[in-house]
Amino acid sequence: MSDLMVKLKGDQDYKKVLNLDDDTALFPSYDITYTTEYDPKYILEEEEYFTLTHFSQKPYFIDILEREFSDVEYNTLNEIKESKIEYIFWIDELKYYFQRVTPSQIVERKIISLKKNKLIQDGPSLIVKDEADAFYNRESDTLYFRNLNAIKSIFPGIDFLFREATKEEVEEFLSQDFIKLDSDYGVDSVKTYNRKRIGLVSDLLNQMDKDQLDNTLDYVRKYCEDLKFDAKEQKFILESEGDLKSLVFGIDQRFYTTEVSGEKRLANSVTKIT
Repeated sequence: MSDLMVKLKGDQDYKKVLNLDDDTALFPSYDITYTTEYDPKYILEEEEYFTLTHFSQKPYFIDILEREFSDVEYNTLNEIKESKIEYIFWIDELKYYFQRVTPSQIVERKIISLKKNKLIQDGPSLIVKDEADAFYNRESDTLYFRNLNAIKSIFPGIDFLFREATKEEVEEFLSQDFIKLDSDYGVDSVKTYNRKRIGLVSDLLNQMDKDQLDNTLDYVRKYCEDLKFDAKEQKFILESEGDLKSLVFGIDQRFYTTEVSGEKRLANSVTKIT
């Protein structure tokens, strides 16, 4: 037997929804042949999954994963208010499959069961997507997932792995000596993705000495030819989100030239080679 559980919004306790027999799998088994430890700079290939190893040691580890699961510890929920569902999870021995629930998954329709030749009008119904948003293997203490945004409501605090820079951090970044802002572009103009990019490179900037910074800025000038530069003041002029993106990618050294063809390219996804 396996168990389907639910977490309701505003409720600290988990509730049991139903037991499934051994022949019923709510989600397919994960094919974890190709995995990589989570890196916000890396874009997954189609067959890959991010991993977080030693997950029980992370601050966003949730309490139900701490001990071996026993369904007798939880009350059965016979009627669920659809607006209260935060996420569901299926427990199959030491494997936990999580899926967030969005409004689009709740439908109130008449359904004809083709197996029982019966009209079902009970509604509303919850549509379970084909794949879980996250899979936790308690035996290996590893979490597998593809989309960090999809699981941040399940594991509170996990989005800190790819967080937005705060307004103060954005202000600090834009006040760097090598940046000059156009009068129509400022802190309030910076959108979510550039705030996240700033969050990624701020620590990198703080670790640079003067020579490293000078070399980095020369590198930016070499590759970002469309980015305006005030030679007198030695400042990059930022007029738009595109300018900021180019500068941040330059600081992160995302640009390169191919060895054979000499073609300049931008790496949208990067990972360290060890």
